[in-house]
Amino acid sequence: EIGRVEQTIAAEERRFAKCHDTLQTASLNLTKLVLDQRGMLHWASGLRRLQHKPIAIQKEGTKKLQHTLHLLDAQARTLSAQEEAQSSKKRSLFLFSMQSPVRQWALRTIHHPFFDGVVLGLIMINSLLLAITDYINPDSWRNKVGDMLDPVFTVLFTIECSLKIVALGLILEPGSYLRDSWNWLDFVVVTTALASLGAADQDSPLGSLRVCRVLRPLRSLNSFPSIRTLVNAVLLSLPRLGN
Repeated sequence: EIGRVEQTIAAEERRFAKCHDTLQTASLNLTKLVLDQRGMLHWASGLRRLQHKPIAIQKEGTKKLQHTLHLLDAQARTLSAQEEAQSSKKRSLFLFSMQSPVRQWALRTIHHPFFDGVVLGLIMINSLLLAITDYINPDSWRNKVGDMLDPVFTVLFTIECSLKIVALGLILEPGSYLRDSWNWLDFVVVTTALASLGAADQDSPLGSLRVCRVLRPLRSLNSFPSIRTLVNAVLLSLPRLGN
């Protein structure tokens, strides 16, 4: 709507300029006609009359154009206010509007060029720690290093998930975090990791959620759209393979 209003304003300005050029051409033509037919005396008197008539027409056209521009500007301000009011109703987590400084900061953070690279680096380091885990000797130093760094990665991945939820919304609005099916994997990994942190014993029901850590390397698929397309193609082909 605002773009259409701007186009209308530009069209009015072009039409006014065209009318002004037409008036000037007509004034010159009439001046030449008076000069040819009535001589210099009539030309001088006619010139004085023509000098006032285009100015009066120009002033009238200017007033109409200014009035039209004023109406269009008022309409544009109304549309802008309506859009702002509509966007303010869409609150992330029912708390953060689009104008909220917290949400604006979260949006700038997740769209920063280095954000996806940092997250991918954390996933690779975490995957390396999972790969060197010694399942035969539980008292191995590799397991101790992994257990010591696991809460750190859980906190970092929770921060990443929280930033995206604050910036995009959880699930209600189109384009929100959980509207993307691939983000469900990230959400499940983060929530299960947080739940397992409260487990005092690894053999407890909450402690068994630590097994979901093996899904963390799959989170790297979010950073590679081409691999996501490949995985989707493989998943779509599974029913045909089972036939």
